[in-house]
Amino acid sequence: EFSVAVNIFWKTLPESFYWKKDLYGNRDPRQAEESMKLLQESYNVLRAAQNGESLPEEFIRFYAIKGAAQYRCEHMDND
Repeated sequence: EFSVAVNIFWKTLPESFYWKKDLYGNRDPRQAEESMKLLQESYNVLRAAQNGESLPEEFIRFYAIKGAAQYRCEHMDND
């Protein structure tokens, strides 16, 4: 049995946008990966306990959605 596989890789952004060890551009650009980490950290802050108590799940969901909507209004709806 014979099979052929072809993988095509390309980098379209300047080299500084890519991770040094990402030879084929498989990872998201550095700024995108770092911003996703910050989003995860902000979600972790919502979930973090204060004085032994954390926000109820419905509050966490509400403020996560509110933050996403605020970002969209301020940065994406103007295009």
